[in-house]
Amino acid sequence: MNTVSSQDAPAKILELRNIRVEFGRPKQKRDAAGAFVAVDGVTLEIARGEIVALIGASGSGKTTTARVALGLQSVSSGEVHIFGRALGAFKGPDLRVLRRRVQFIFQDPSEALNPRMTVRQIISEGLEIHGIGADRAARTALAAEALVSVELAPASLYLERHLHTLSGGQRQRVAIAAALALSPDLLVADEPVSMLDLSIRAGVLDIFRRLKAERNMSTLLITHDLASVGDLADRVVVMNKGVVVEEGTARAVLRSPEHPYTRTLLAAVATGRLPSS
Repeated sequence: MNTVSSQDAPAKILELRNIRVEFGRPKQKRDAAGAFVAVDGVTLEIARGEIVALIGASGSGKTTTARVALGLQSVSSGEVHIFGRALGAFKGPDLRVLRRRVQFIFQDPSEALNPRMTVRQIISEGLEIHGIGADRAARTALAAEALVSVELAPASLYLERHLHTLSGGQRQRVAIAAALALSPDLLVADEPVSMLDLSIRAGVLDIFRRLKAERNMSTLLITHDLASVGDLADRVVVMNKGVVVEEGTARAVLRSPEHPYTRTLLAAVATGRLPSS
């Protein structure tokens, strides 16, 4: 077995090379061959400890790109490399390890998490699946540590609660805690604050900032909220109609955008009306 450990993983955590994803519909977006091209020629890299914001309006292809990175969406052409290996090379035990080391945070934690479970059970489930923690007490201790890491403390106040007793921000923190308990190297977060009130978005986003500083963790942040990424992301990748139209440091892209679509997105921040792809 040739599993790459967290310690010897290469500097580039994720590499998407000229990715193309085709579907059969809708008609208005089919190419000359009759296929709906959701993602067309996307190349994207994430280094260890880097936060990359993938930005675009609804329908731009950013979520499909994220699913490709997770191995949840097959590609029509192109290559996906993770931890220095082709994604397709991960089989059996290696694939199991990969699924622990790359975690996905959904937009709506209420849909992603089981409402019948307590917070302790939600976090412990992944630990048990991956054989982390010798027994229930050990897994509970790890769950408590994860809750503290997302500022749900003391953990004893949350472990036995159900989701319906928590606020939206607290539920999203539980979802992040469930991912962090597995000590991943890469987090893929799909619009993690879009359903939260403006007053609590900053606190949730600050978790990703701390993870980078404390754990050297890499994050692919899918969002349409340009206002939230300026002080958070190292690099910004802008997508429109399945194509990357601009890429650069967050400072450069957000302060001096070169592509008209990026400028349109930035102008939309003031009005709150995002353009469609």
